[in-house]
Formats: sequence, structure tokens, C-alpha cells
Amino acid sequence: MIVKCNLHTHTTFCDGKNTPEEMVLNAIEKGFEVLGFSSHSPIPTNEQYFLRDVIGYNGEIDRLKEKYQDKICILKGIEADYYCSIDLSGYDYVIGSVHYVKNNGNYFLFDGGIEEYRLTLKEVYNGNIFDMIQGYFDTVVDMIEKINPTIIGHFDLISLYNEIENFFDESSEEYKSIVRNTLEKLKGKNLLFEMNLSSIYKQLKKEAYPNNYILKLLNDYNFGVILSNDAHNTQMLGFGFDEAVLTLKSLGYKKIKTFDKKSLIDIEI
Repeated sequence: MIVKCNLHTHTTFCDGKNTPEEMVLNAIEKGFEVLGFSSHSPIPTNEQYFLRDVIGYNGEIDRLKEKYQDKICILKGIEADYYCSIDLSGYDYVIGSVHYVKNNGNYFLFDGGIEEYRLTLKEVYNGNIFDMIQGYFDTVVDMIEKINPTIIGHFDLISLYNEIENFFDESSEEYKSIVRNTLEKLKGKNLLFEMNLSSIYKQLKKEAYPNNYILKLLNDYNFGVILSNDAHNTQMLGFGFDEAVLTLKSLGYKKIKTFDKKSLIDIEI
């Protein structure tokens, strides 16, 4: 394994399956040098999905930082949704993500399962999939302006269920045009995108998100990329990193980002 760092980690404080300490011990066993926790920030809905005890979370990660400081570098991050309702200062880093759209006072998930996806498409976008795609990417741009995240999470989340049900063709010019126009709006910014491998782990997609087409565009636009497991259990930690590096090399990448216990750095691949 080339990169022994994962900054996208969930635990029982939100929708993860393992406690923070279980994740730390597993990371140490697998030879990780850096493990960052990134519970979903609270928003005014779906409390089981998001961080319910901010004070408890912050305290536990701080405790683990001190307890295991001689074995692994632990970082306290947060995955902040566009509709985040807490103060984001005081965290080592912020992953900025879009999971929801708000419509008439109600929140609709983009990644809450295929039935929820269909409901969002119907109720918010009147069944027009390209209106939904445009709305999603517009919200991603707004999220970046609002939150100024350290890392942009699962950039093309909108495509997550396409291999289960063909909602739209990711190779179509209409979709690619929306993606390119979105990146044009972001051009020139010092942005870091994750290559999120959880879509492959969950067998929802054959490629990570962003997909290979978008990953190549990110490199063309000189945006940074960092590997991510989006780990919701111990088994996910480190999944697919070696294969991901080979994919990035094939797309023309010469370097990726990682964390060296002090700051984000470039490493050659």
C-alpha cells in the first residue's frame, strides 16, 4: 500500500459501524500513519445519519489523539454538508459534501438509496434528470463558496446509482458538458478533490467517484486529488488504494496529495 492515510472516516458517532477507537486500532494494525475522522455535520433533519453529539465527538477524538500519539497521527475533521448547522472552526480539516437538496422546507437525499433518489427526482425536479444533475452541481459550487472546504467529497455523487438503474448516461455530452462547466466555474481555485473508493467497495460502481473521465479533467485543470475510503467500518480502511494509484497513473497523474502528520503534501506516484 503506497498511501497510508485516510481522512474520510465515519464511526458510531454518526452512521459508521465501529467506534472511533476500533477504527484507530484497525488503522494501526494495517500500518496507517494518519487517520482522520470526519463525522457528518448536523443539519436540521435525519438525526440518525448525522453527528448527534458534537461535544462527545470532539472530546473522544481529542482523547484518542493523545492516547495513540506515539503510534499514529489522528486528526479531528468534519464532513460538512451544504446545509451544515454548526461552527466549523476548531477542526483540523473540513470535507465539504452535498448530500441533500432542500425544497419547500423538506430535505431530500441524493444518496439515501435508490428509492430516495427516485423520490428526489420526482418531488424536486419533476422527473427531469438533467435538471437534477445541474441542481446538484450548482449546489456543489455554492457549497465550496460557503464552506471553503479542505477537501471536496464525492464530487459526482449524483451518479451513484447509475449502474443499478440507468438514470442517465455518464458518457453523454449533455452530462459531460455540465461537469466541464462546473469545473470551469472552479478553475483557478486551489481545490483538493477526493478519489472516493467506497462506491467500488459497496459494489455500486465499477469506478470510484469521481469517475475516470472526471479524474482526468481534474488533472487537466491542475486540481489536487487525495485517496479516500469514506470508511464506515474497519474493513473499508485501506480498501483499493494500490489499484487507485494505478488508475491515476493511467490517467496521467504524476503526484497525489497525502498528509505527512503536519500538513498536506504532494507525493510522486
